[in-house]
Amino acid sequence: MTYYNCAMDKVSAGRNRRSMPTSCDGLGDRSSEPDLSSRVSFGREDVHTRKARVLIVDDGTAFRMAARELLERRGYRVDGEADSVATAITLVERLAPDGVLVDVYLPDGNGFQLATRLRDTHPGLAVLMASGEIDASFYARAAACGACGFVPKNQLAEVDLEGIWLEVRIR
Repeated sequence: MTYYNCAMDKVSAGRNRRSMPTSCDGLGDRSSEPDLSSRVSFGREDVHTRKARVLIVDDGTAFRMAARELLERRGYRVDGEADSVATAITLVERLAPDGVLVDVYLPDGNGFQLATRLRDTHPGLAVLMASGEIDASFYARAAACGACGFVPKNQLAEVDLEGIWLEVRIR
């Protein structure tokens, strides 16, 4: 399977990762703090990281439900779901997700146009295109519109999403 990585390769992405201790004895109640899944060292300072917050954009309710379950099982937080380009734009503005999973075909436009718009208005947003229809041109079109890549929907469970939606640094 081919997909485009928008930030770095798998090897360099995992180079500095260390596991967090499982015990926080003596640190008091931490339930209100963000889920910190690892600790990364950048030079002299330690930086906490968390999985990306994701918005799912697809007009199919069944796919949105399946994608939500898949992403949540892999540790991502799904902040919202949209069934159209218009709703997606509104939710990206309101929720400020780290990543977006976008269907190629939407009722009020297409995912490539949405990815282009999101690239222009939110340059740091990582967009992954998906479709149930597999067309060899989708890979190049995804790259051309600024998306991090394309994946056939039936292969979403097999994709290394950490290569697409990198962990977010929390200082």
